[in-house]
Amino acid sequence: MTTKEIYTLANEITEAQFNNVLKGFNAEETKSFETLVRLGDRKEVALFTVISEKYSKVEVSELYNGYLN
Repeated sequence: MTTKEIYTLANEITEAQFNNVLKGFNAEETKSFETLVRLGDRKEVALFTVISEKYSKVEVSELYNGYLN
């Protein structure tokens, strides 16, 4: 996910949607979110940054596994 996409989604999310997604975060994701907010990110931007990082790791992992099989 690009920075532009993160900011676009952050501007479009409702408070209810935001709260639902945040409730689904695990401890590591919550810690990353809180760190980004403490560093100055808007909470919506921090939310989508964490989501982006999560899926970025999955894609790299799947790509790596594809080469091993």
